[in-house]
Amino acid sequence: MKHYAYMTTVLMNVRDKLAMCNSIVHISVQLLSPPALASKMVRQYHLLHIIICSFHHLVNSLLVDASGQSSDIL
Repeated sequence: MKHYAYMTTVLMNVRDKLAMCNSIVHISVQLLSPPALASKMVRQYHLLHIIICSFHHLVNSLLVDASGQSSDIL
């Protein structure tokens, strides 16, 4: 769980953004499939905060790529 944010950061540097998004979604679904495990990770490892921060950085990188400049939307 501690490497989730790092994993999304590494995946953001790939050229194929669609493949990157699919990879992040696939890994997230695998992590969150068992409800008891997901609940434990949310409580003990602050999973929700990690996922929100990771997606925030992901969306920011996509906005920067699309506009060619930094965005203050997020």
